[in-house]
Amino acid sequence: MANSANHQLPGHRGQILCMYAAGGLLFSGGQDRSVRVWNFNAAAGIFMSQSIITKAEGGHEAAVHAFQSYGRCGGLFPALPLSCSSFSRCPHYC
Repeated sequence: MANSANHQLPGHRGQILCMYAAGGLLFSGGQDRSVRVWNFNAAAGIFMSQSIITKAEGGHEAAVHAFQSYGRCGGLFPALPLSCSSFSRCPHYC
């Protein structure tokens, strides 16, 4: 992926409020209270949604405002990604 490339991340309803990159994946948190996990498809030149984490899957009850690295994640990610919303819940994605 070129440094100057622009990419869209279709799927969030409302704004994307935060992003986090780890282990070759991109995490996005949105106004729609979801966290989406993306991988880059080099052949197609686009990011593709790999999974969606909503309240039903143990996610957030409010907009996702931040990601933070914390600890290690069993080799899957270099650091354990945590996300936070205004209700102070910080689920992890390991």
